[in-house]
Amino acid sequence: MRLRQQVADKSLLDTVKFLGMRTDITELMASADYMIMPSLHEGFPVVLVESQTVGLKALVSDQVSPEVDLGLGLVQFLPIHSAKNWVDCLLAPKQPKPNEKDITAALNLYGFSAATNAQILMQKYLSM
Repeated sequence: MRLRQQVADKSLLDTVKFLGMRTDITELMASADYMIMPSLHEGFPVVLVESQTVGLKALVSDQVSPEVDLGLGLVQFLPIHSAKNWVDCLLAPKQPKPNEKDITAALNLYGFSAATNAQILMQKYLSM
């Protein structure tokens, strides 16, 4: 409730939307222009892996673990205290999204493929 009040206090109710619980997160991400994560402290944000699976460009604080980058050219790490850099990146021309084949290959390479992990687990069970 505090966040809603802050948005109201700053007269941002026309531009900030609180969407509540959703089941269409993939579609929402795919329709976005950027994932923005200006975190001061962050571990391994799985949401950044998820955003890359739909080809969503991410502007991320340099405090985020670099291992989250799947090498698709979608994650850009920026110093947290340089607002100008963030704005410049948002205003720069967008690059085309990687194709589905490249995304699938990256997910497999970095161990994030549910299908591949299910096969590995199945083989482990069958070898017992």
